[in-house]
Amino acid sequence: MARIRVRNGETVTTETLVGAGDALIIDVGGAIARSGGVPAVRLTGNNAVVRNAGTISATGANGAAVLGSFSGVLDLRITNSGSISADSVAVSLASTNGSTGKVRFINEGDINGGAGNALAMRDLRATSISITNTEGATITNAGTSDVVRPGHDAATSIRIDNAGTIIAGIVAGESSSGDAIDFQPRDGGVRATVINRATGLIEGGKHGITGANDALIVNEAGGAIIGRNGSGINYDTEAADGDGFVTVVNHGLISGRYDGFGDGDGDGVDVDYLVNIRNFGTIEGIGADNIDDFGDGIAAGGGLIYNEASGTIFGEFNGILIDDGDRNGAYAETALVNDGSISGELGYGVRFIGEFADTVINRGTISTAATVALDTGAGDDVVRNDGTITGHILLGAGNDVYRGAGTVSGATWGGGGDDVIVGAAGDDRINGGEGRDRLTGGAGDDVFDFNGLTDSGATATSADRIMDFSAGDRIRLTAIDANTLLDGDQAFTFVGSAAFSGAAGELRIETVRGNTVVYGDVDGDLSADFAVLLVGVTDASVLAFNL
Repeated sequence: MARIRVRNGETVTTETLVGAGDALIIDVGGAIARSGGVPAVRLTGNNAVVRNAGTISATGANGAAVLGSFSGVLDLRITNSGSISADSVAVSLASTNGSTGKVRFINEGDINGGAGNALAMRDLRATSISITNTEGATITNAGTSDVVRPGHDAATSIRIDNAGTIIAGIVAGESSSGDAIDFQPRDGGVRATVINRATGLIEGGKHGITGANDALIVNEAGGAIIGRNGSGINYDTEAADGDGFVTVVNHGLISGRYDGFGDGDGDGVDVDYLVNIRNFGTIEGIGADNIDDFGDGIAAGGGLIYNEASGTIFGEFNGILIDDGDRNGAYAETALVNDGSISGELGYGVRFIGEFADTVINRGTISTAATVALDTGAGDDVVRNDGTITGHILLGAGNDVYRGAGTVSGATWGGGGDDVIVGAAGDDRINGGEGRDRLTGGAGDDVFDFNGLTDSGATATSADRIMDFSAGDRIRLTAIDANTLLDGDQAFTFVGSAAFSGAAGELRIETVRGNTVVYGDVDGDLSADFAVLLVGVTDASVLAFNL
């Protein structure tokens, strides 16, 4: 075991070998500098120690400043408070299959990987790897490669604790292809934990953090995770690989952006499979090419999302999109609880695609600058709205339930299935869609909208039921052609309690066991083609129609 020391004012220009049990100490003002594309420091021992307060540098193609290759049981400790730099890769560490033990890397200075990785550990196998980047410290490169590639497979526990800056350099005149942290998939993918502290910045030319396995990512208040031409957090997880949840706890900023080059997909958080997200801060997708890719605040395949009262989720396209990553059905059901703000600009506030039974509890605001604020897709979905929804609600196919004391600026559309829709105290617009629906307007002057003959059955036992129709409410039938025997769109003629005469386009009422049934005949065959049941209504004077 040797103690190798480079003192202040000393410069070593030959390769420095650090073997088993050796310790390399470089004082402030000391340097190991190599040229010609060869390593400056080569680690050959499993339990080596490196403490650099000076400079380690390598110039020339393919020459790492620090190069290490190991097997067996590792106990490797590297601390940098000075500078480590190279034209290609700053630090490159690898180990053989079956290697175990610990690797601890602490950066308190500057690491620059040039055209390559700053930390290349893709082939490093160990029991655990920890990387700590302290406040004021920087890990970077020229932007053409990923900055940090940690770990090899799911057998290694990896933790990155960042209070400094991990950033891909900017490539002039084009998009940087480098992610800030890339847990590249090898042998089943890498499971990892990333803690980004209040002073931390993780910024990739493409994605901020990316990977393909389970993960825990915590972003503290004041911290920022940014993808300049991609997602703040991007995980290509898959059910077929047995992947689990990507868990994100955000108190700071997670931002996906578009730098104007190529096919940038600027989602805040983009996880192909399952998520468990708790947001206290801001998650935003503020840019994409809007041709093949779109900027969503959160894009995921299902899971749990809790947006706290202080939380903001915004997408230039959708605030939240749940699908398979390609606008097809999601992989699992989703539970969304919102106490904060969720909004989409060009698309939806929240959109679920697929046939799972999803749940939305809204006590905050869900909004869109376009048309539909909330689309729950197919499946037997449940929505509880005690907040504000700005835009339309589309419940889609399935036997859905919508309730709540909150407000909706647009209409609530049930879609297919036997839905239960309960409005609030305001002036609601409710459309049950196809199926036998149960509709309640609540207080206020409500509009019950029927857009086609299939929106309700033709008998009292198959018709939609309006549970609380009262003076001030209206039944809107203007979208239905009342006379199918004539060209164009004809209006109904209300004939009161009189029987059908055989003229197409008549609308009549009938009192049945303390309820009023509204019947419509569109083809003049003396039989109803649709009906609406008004529960508990016997006074015809309260009826009002848009015919």
